[in-house]
This record gives sequence, structure tokens and C-alpha cells, in this order.
Amino acid sequence: IYFERGLAYYSTHQYKKAFHDFQNSIEMKYNVGESHYMTGLCWLSIAKKEKACESFKLGFLYGDSLSTKTMNEICK
Repeated sequence: IYFERGLAYYSTHQYKKAFHDFQNSIEMKYNVGESHYMTGLCWLSIAKKEKACESFKLGFLYGDSLSTKTMNEICK
């Protein structure tokens, strides 16, 4: 539920709420890689590139392909 609600919040630009839901999803070990990726996108939305890159790296470690792609494009 947290992950899906986080996606809904993200799509309506409610990044703070989305961030918290993705963090809860990670804590509950659900869609961990993708949740880290979405957390990274939330960080990017408030211009926190360094934090975003940390999240993308964690997503990469959990095998999320979008995290890998975004990390390679943004975190140079």
C-alpha cells in the first residue's frame, strides 16, 4: 500500500508525502530497489542531487535497472 500510495503522491507533486511512503515501503522490504529509485526522484525534485545519487546507488545495489540508468546519467 505504501509504495502505490507513494506513486500517487509523486504523480501529484506531493514529494514529501511520497518520500515518506517510499521510505516505509523500504522498511517493510517491499519493492526495495524501485522504492530507492523513487526516493531518489523525490530528492531530485527538491534539487538534492547528492542525496538522490545515494538513493539511486542503493536502488542499483538492489538490482533496479532504472536506478542504474539514472545513476549513470546524473551522478557523474
